[in-house]
Amino acid sequence: MDINGKRIRERRKELGWTLAELARQVGINPTHLWRIETGAKGGGNPSAKTLRKFAEVLDVPESELLTPMEPDEAAPQELALAG
Repeated sequence: MDINGKRIRERRKELGWTLAELARQVGINPTHLWRIETGAKGGGNPSAKTLRKFAEVLDVPESELLTPMEPDEAAPQELALAG
């Protein structure tokens, strides 16, 4: 699973926060947050610790901030179990 930058941006805007405000609360650079939100190169997948901090600050479950894998990205054994 990958982090869902779009959902992070949506929630940030729901709360009325700027990118800089959320970045400060999570403890990351605003540029890194922008890359996460937009999916730009260098955004990558934040650490589990950062994901937990996003969830805490945004007051949402961690699972809400994750994007499920597409079926073709699933490991072969996961596909076999699903079948």
